[in-house]
Amino acid sequence: MNRDVLAEFVDYLRVEKGLSPNTVLAYGRDLRKLREFADNRGIELLKMEQGDIHKWSQDLLSRGLSPRSVDRALNAARSFFRYLLGDRLILSDPTEQ
Repeated sequence: MNRDVLAEFVDYLRVEKGLSPNTVLAYGRDLRKLREFADNRGIELLKMEQGDIHKWSQDLLSRGLSPRSVDRALNAARSFFRYLLGDRLILSDPTEQ
């Protein structure tokens, strides 16, 4: 897939959801960390599973992020995967419990 779904999602947050610039920047930063995590492990972003999300959150904690920052990153991931689900780019949401 050649689409940059992260960039599309960030545009969606800014334009359609009308989130503040700081929130959009924070979500974008968090989701770039998710993409980097996936890339480093050879996982396609759109094929991530629940276990991958859990490992990512543990990785963020091990890098010294505060639990509050990890929660924000997980919220960003939840929003992102719900967006992908709504656009039918994925069949299930790996952040769903």
